[in-house]
Amino acid sequence: MNADNVFEGGCLCGAIAEWWSAHGTFMRACAALPVIFGFFIIYAVTPRRQAA
Repeated sequence: MNADNVFEGGCLCGAIAEWWSAHGTFMRACAALPVIFGFFIIYAVTPRRQAA
């Protein structure tokens, strides 16, 4: 991967998938924690629907 195609998406997605699969379970869990926390934040700040 070179600097010319970092922001094109296709090559970057493949590089991320390759990095993800190359690391062990602990590293995957550490990388997944911020994603899960981000989803929780979105869930926590989203207003609840009122019953009609």
